[in-house]
Amino acid sequence: MPVGETVLWQGAPQPGAYVLRYVSPALWPALLCLATAALWEYLAVTGHHLIVYPLVGPLIALPGVYGALVRPPLLWRAARRTRYLVTDRRVLMSWGARPAQRSELAGEALPPFAVQPARGGGDVVFAGPSQHLSLWGWWQLAEVRLRFVCLADTAPAERALSALEAARAVEPACWAAASVNAPRASQSGESS
Repeated sequence: MPVGETVLWQGAPQPGAYVLRYVSPALWPALLCLATAALWEYLAVTGHHLIVYPLVGPLIALPGVYGALVRPPLLWRAARRTRYLVTDRRVLMSWGARPAQRSELAGEALPPFAVQPARGGGDVVFAGPSQHLSLWGWWQLAEVRLRFVCLADTAPAERALSALEAARAVEPACWAAASVNAPRASQSGESS
């Protein structure tokens, strides 16, 4: 984080709501795959002598096992590693293992945002693409929209974003120059 940058708000998604939101669409097809695989294996065991039953059954079970048993813990871990940050100069979201991937919106180019209520919390969605730091360490303009998802309470994030918009509206030229010229911290976390 650049020297002199102040954190206005930081948060993280609720892991339970995050898992439910992103497992739900794939859970029924996964359970259908498991049921189909179980039926095929039952047919193979009870005397249907087609070679396809014992061979294809496990292949049908793989997406079911992934969707019903493997994906929920992976989503839980992803939610625990996701962080949202609003500073007086930018909006940042980081996720993933080390080195973390991140997307950010510079404050001078902050697009409008909307709060969307959702089951188990709410989302803050930004209109427009964000800069994305890939796993390999280079910046690119991503066509994805930055979203703060599954927040227990969206009001503090909304207040921080409104304060960021207000600061940008008061002194846009001075503020933009200060954010461009601010020294950056090195990768190891020490300031330069």
